[in-house]
Amino acid sequence: MEECIRIYEQAFGTDEKDFTDALFKTCFKYCKVLKENNEICSMLFLLPATLKIGERQIDAEYLFAAATDEKYRGKGCMSRLINSVKGNKPIFLKPANEGLVSFYERLGFKCVKATKARNKELCLIPEKEFYSLSKGTEYKNEEYTLMYYSKEELILNGISFPFTME
Repeated sequence: MEECIRIYEQAFGTDEKDFTDALFKTCFKYCKVLKENNEICSMLFLLPATLKIGERQIDAEYLFAAATDEKYRGKGCMSRLINSVKGNKPIFLKPANEGLVSFYERLGFKCVKATKARNKELCLIPEKEFYSLSKGTEYKNEEYTLMYYSKEELILNGISFPFTME
């Protein structure tokens, strides 16, 4: 766990120590890693979520805190890790910045317009430890880019995900 915390803090900083401690304490079992030379080079969290489309509920995952150790960056480690965790469940993520959109698109992720305003018919809901770690917020008309990977074609524009880990 210590090696993952080091990589996380290297990528995201140490300003939110309470959040970092809570993330690793409550959700470490959802942490996935890629090793090279017997050391962790990349890590990410695949947090449990439910995708609700009308009456249909689909088990999904939220990809969070994808980070690669500085000495392994630019060598395809994160691409290999993400490709290794793709399964039958849809995976969602909010890119940390617009520059990452093309990276995730190369891995098969698609962009949708999401909103922080609640929509009970089309939404992504955090589950289990992810729910307790996320902060529910509600913003009117605030849109942002959400990305998803799914083997099944999904129509998700306007999906609601009013939770934040920021």
